[in-house]
Amino acid sequence: MCTVRARPDGTGAVVGGDGAAPRAIHALCAGVLACACGEASSGEALDAALLAAPCPGACDDHGAQRPLPLPRPECPDEQPRAGDDCTVRAQLWCGWGEADDAGCRSLLACVAGKWTVPFPFTGLGCVPTLAADCPEQVPQPETACLISLGVPVRCAYGAALTCYCGDLRPSDPGTTSRWACYGPPADPRCPERLPNFGEGCAASGVACDYSPYSDSCYVPIASRRCSAGAWVPRESGVCDL
Repeated sequence: MCTVRARPDGTGAVVGGDGAAPRAIHALCAGVLACACGEASSGEALDAALLAAPCPGACDDHGAQRPLPLPRPECPDEQPRAGDDCTVRAQLWCGWGEADDAGCRSLLACVAGKWTVPFPFTGLGCVPTLAADCPEQVPQPETACLISLGVPVRCAYGAALTCYCGDLRPSDPGTTSRWACYGPPADPRCPERLPNFGEGCAASGVACDYSPYSDSCYVPIASRRCSAGAWVPRESGVCDL
């Protein structure tokens, strides 16, 4: 049996830090996330937060076939324009796009019969990473990296592997940090890549986090929960800006 419990002091939680890799999750998950990734469907008693968290380095799914998003039960397939009329359920979040960075996808909600960018995302915009900041090859964890523009660096590689330089908080241009790389959520019931809000799902109650940083605007943007047949925000709240 592979059993893990999160501790209230933060050990076992996925946290941001001082710009270095979140070492708590690395220490906790060594030799454990392989079990989480490979045996989640067998009913082992794993901590829910750990199971939802992205795997450090990559997940060992032991050949598990991850699900693809299903047809949208309510949200339209084609993205409407903000201000257009809407008839779906009030406050329903709908998303579109294929960008690896969740903040660079489109997000609208049906508010008072109109498609509207929901609070707290009205003032947020896509801040893409400069291609020159991403190494051609996957960087080794804990090796030094440079935040050239003062905005954290996020680099996507094959097999849904994402590497971060910085903890997603703004910093001074030229700040040095260390690389930390993560695969998809540990639970193989989570899609390999972040599904859009409103896309269909079958495993009701499954929670999936696609960013290791829980204290940033990537929650709830990069967190999902399967509810009533659709991917919805895992939790509510405002961005920690």
